[in-house]
Amino acid sequence: MKNLISLLFFYSICSFSQVGINTVTPDASSIFDVTSSNKGILIPRIALSATTDVTTITSPATSLLIYNTATVSDVLPGYYYWDGVQWTKLLTNNAIDTKWDTLGNSGTDDTVNFIGTTDDEDLVFKRNNVFAGVIDASNTGFGVNSMASTTPNRRDTAFGVSALQANTTGYENTAIGINTLNANTIGSYNTASGANSLASNTTASYNTANGYNSLTNNTTGSSDTAIGANALYSNLTGTGNTAVGANSLYTNNSGVGNTAIGNGALRLNEVGSNNTVSGSNALSNNTSGSNNTVSGVNSMLYNTTGIGNTATGLNAMLNNVSGNYNTVSGQGALSGNIDGIRNVAIGVNTMNLNTSGNYNTALGGSSLSDNTIGLGNTASGYSAYLEIFLEVITLLWGILL
Repeated sequence: MKNLISLLFFYSICSFSQVGINTVTPDASSIFDVTSSNKGILIPRIALSATTDVTTITSPATSLLIYNTATVSDVLPGYYYWDGVQWTKLLTNNAIDTKWDTLGNSGTDDTVNFIGTTDDEDLVFKRNNVFAGVIDASNTGFGVNSMASTTPNRRDTAFGVSALQANTTGYENTAIGINTLNANTIGSYNTASGANSLASNTTASYNTANGYNSLTNNTTGSSDTAIGANALYSNLTGTGNTAVGANSLYTNNSGVGNTAIGNGALRLNEVGSNNTVSGSNALSNNTSGSNNTVSGVNSMLYNTTGIGNTATGLNAMLNNVSGNYNTVSGQGALSGNIDGIRNVAIGVNTMNLNTSGNYNTALGGSSLSDNTIGLGNTASGYSAYLEIFLEVITLLWGILL
């Protein structure tokens, strides 16, 4: 009986101590210490069906360790432990890490490794938990708040901070640059490239803006084309305008059907329509004049309200303000005209001093060059009218003598 009591006492002490196999002095930090010089521990071998497998081992305890023998789904042979949610593989130096590392990965295979989804779901990017881009079945956006509100599958493309930010159902838009097409909601088929281009556009469609601040204030004007910094900058509702060159059609508000090619061409136009202009600063001061056709640097520079004029050549009709239906071809032709109407001047400096004369026709360099307010004159040939005038004076002088 005495020996039995002693044995029970010994086992009661061991139940609260470490367990040692092949050692009588298990390590104090271990509850179970196995010592061997030529043998190992054989961990239970289990064939998992996936990292989420809770059937093969029912209700696995957190930290449960196994050796998986199966190659199926997302598991490979190797040691796994249950982390409370799924089976997690213990990685070794030779194991392939399937997770992307913030410091970069090595040994990748571009036919296997990728960033993206394997199901029919959108790939969303965020910065500081703020929407910063999306790739869905047909939309592509990259940049903080780019396409933040866009309905999927609208075939939109946006690159840049706040590009197409407010877009909801507008489709097939392309926005490249900060704030491009920022306010667009349902406008479609727009192309904007350059900071703030088409930034205020809401419902307008078929616009093309290329350049800093081009068409930046446009809201509902459609079918406009602006190429160059500040081109069609102030346009709100004007449609069918084409502006090529920095500041061309800059202040246009509601004018329609204008074509301006050249730096500052039709710069101050507001409501004038159907003007066709080519040349730096041509028709630059026009505000409401319409149906003018102008070609040449500074041609019709100061025109404001004149309509139906055709001017071709450097400084042609330079000072015209309100003259209408004049036809001019030649450098400096009708350059002094202010409000004269229905004149025809062809040749360098023809009728260049005319201010208010009407219904005159001058063909030839410097012809009718001294006319200012004369009406209904016709002169053909170099310096014509001046020579006729001199001949008349000579004839009269001879009669008087």
